[in-house]
Amino acid sequence: MEKKFISIKEAREYLGVSNQKLYNLIDEGLPSYLLGKRRFIDRDELIGWVKSHRNYRAEKSLKKKGGERSARGKKETKRRR
Repeated sequence: MEKKFISIKEAREYLGVSNQKLYNLIDEGLPSYLLGKRRFIDRDELIGWVKSHRNYRAEKSLKKKGGERSARGKKETKRRR
């Protein structure tokens, strides 16, 4: 049976981010629960939150700079021959 709630360490390893980055994500709205002095994250909420924010930075960057990006994230430009 899979655990419904995971620790900060498990969430950090799952996402591949540092402690500081994970706490920054919590400050940005990633749902978490405090039980005594320990913080937990609902695994399903973590996955849903990440999916709903998957292109946030790329979309924000596009709005600032204008233009479209390829699947690799590079700006599309026409090549001169």
